[in-house]
Amino acid sequence: MYVPTIGLEIHIELKTKTKMFCACLNDAEERRPNANVCPICLGHPGAMPVANRVAVNEVLRLGLAIGGKIAKRSHFDRKSYFYPDLPKGYQISQYDEPFVTRGALESIRITRVHLEEDAGRLVHSTNLAEQDGTDAEKRGKIPNDSTSVPHSSVLLGTKVEIKNLNSFKAVQGGIDYEIERQTELLEEGKEIVHETRGWDEKAQKTVSQRGKELSHDYRYFPEPDLPPMTFAEEDIEALARTLPELPEQKKLRFMREFSLSVEQAELVTDDLFWADYFEKAGSELASQTEKPDYVLLFNYLSSDLWGLLAGKGIRKEEMRTTAEHFASLVALVQNGKCTSRMAKDLLVKMTERGEDPETIMNADGIQLVTDDNQLITVVQKVIQSNPKAVGEYKAGKTATLQFLVGNAMKETRGQADPEKLRELFLKEL
Repeated sequence: MYVPTIGLEIHIELKTKTKMFCACLNDAEERRPNANVCPICLGHPGAMPVANRVAVNEVLRLGLAIGGKIAKRSHFDRKSYFYPDLPKGYQISQYDEPFVTRGALESIRITRVHLEEDAGRLVHSTNLAEQDGTDAEKRGKIPNDSTSVPHSSVLLGTKVEIKNLNSFKAVQGGIDYEIERQTELLEEGKEIVHETRGWDEKAQKTVSQRGKELSHDYRYFPEPDLPPMTFAEEDIEALARTLPELPEQKKLRFMREFSLSVEQAELVTDDLFWADYFEKAGSELASQTEKPDYVLLFNYLSSDLWGLLAGKGIRKEEMRTTAEHFASLVALVQNGKCTSRMAKDLLVKMTERGEDPETIMNADGIQLVTDDNQLITVVQKVIQSNPKAVGEYKAGKTATLQFLVGNAMKETRGQADPEKLRELFLKEL
């Protein structure tokens, strides 16, 4: 039996105003060639880099967020290799003293978090839209997957690195292919070659690109143009105080404050936009009801609102239904002033018009029918119009009652309480 050992190397492009080692604009959307460059970018002799402190602080904050160990002392290193997208012939990176070590993201253990210089994007004249695969790797995608199948649970196998994994589907495909490929080699008594392989999306397989370099091949040594950096305990504590509420903390708070289940809290806090939306709506609901039903609020959000937006192809940022108006709709339902059917119809109009539900009800003449005499008239009309269903009900087919209630709801345009109608039907029948 072989146990695969899988590691991910993930590149994240920081959204700083300027680049990592110079004052040039950091504009990921810039498409003009060499628009935001300077002697430092171009590797001119004598050009001296300066580390972007904002970027350093962001990495330290990330380290704190994942529970990592923040280095008291860290420095940059030169990683020497030649590639056309790297004019200097070396990359400023980190080797033995990264900013962050250890930590975890949920159940995923993090080995290290470090900063490094991003290589340039190669744009070819034959197709300006084409770009080097390594660029896609460095723009927030999942870039590299290292897979090895060891002979035992004690010794790790030979590492094979896979490039050009630009989607989760590609990552899964690369892992599956390599596990099968490496297992077959080991079964045949062959050795796994320490190499870098590329993912061929069309063929759904990995192909060998080059023998994998070891650390000494890169000739790492401390970057002489950048001094080491030290971080005092009070500085780290100050950064920790700037952290926002983290997803796990928010999930637990939503479970506690809104009585949501684990699954419900995870679903609504998975996206910061919806977490903020739900919290605002919850606050408004509490101001409009004596005992706010936050689970009802969640149900209308996750089922009705999300379903409506998906069906109409409306992006959440373009949605016209504010959290306050949405809470007002749920409050109407909870306070017995609006049926579920009415709420669904109102929500459609709220999404189209951007108005609060009561304004729409007044403008469109929508109101809950509560007069018993009016409802009895509707019930009697439905009974007279459906003798077959009435006969089936009296013969013992009690499920037919729901059919009759449904017809009465149509007669009232969904503006009656179905439970009230049910009671009246039982009396009349």
